[in-house]
Amino acid sequence: MLKIPKYEARLTALHFRFRFQERINEIRPVSPHAHFPANFHSALSSLIYPSLPQLHLGFQDIEAVINASDAIRNSKKIIKLMEVILAIGNYMNAENFRGGAFGFTIETLSK
Repeated sequence: MLKIPKYEARLTALHFRFRFQERINEIRPVSPHAHFPANFHSALSSLIYPSLPQLHLGFQDIEAVINASDAIRNSKKIIKLMEVILAIGNYMNAENFRGGAFGFTIETLSK
């Protein structure tokens, strides 16, 4: 987990995102006679996060995604598949009108 750039900042942002919706739901009108419109909470969230989809992930879900991405990253079969795809792409690029435009190697992907 230490290899993930800015890991702590990302987790802090995710935690804030999850807690934010809970905090918004706790907002109540100042006056007992005032009422929020029915869509107030979703409208407020969409103002703050206009392009982000609503995330309803728990930390177990995040842990599962991290474990799955580690398994994919460390898979020898995936690396072999990527090498084949890169070799095909390099071959196809070498034959075009620009001539000799080879792509990159598998080691470049880890950078």
